[in-house]
Amino acid sequence: YNSGLLDQFIEQGKEYMFLSNIDNLGATVDLHILKHLLTDQTKHEFVMEVTDKTRADVKV
Repeated sequence: YNSGLLDQFIEQGKEYMFLSNIDNLGATVDLHILKHLLTDQTKHEFVMEVTDKTRADVKV
């Protein structure tokens, strides 16, 4: 968390970032959530999508 990468992104003018766990290779950007983030009159600093755990998510 001390890499300075966030500061670099801000200096480059980047405003949004997609972040996913390394073990979730199938993660994709949900365009509905992105649209909500970009068009909602309320300024959100953080948006997170969560789902219920399934049997496939349990590591044995």
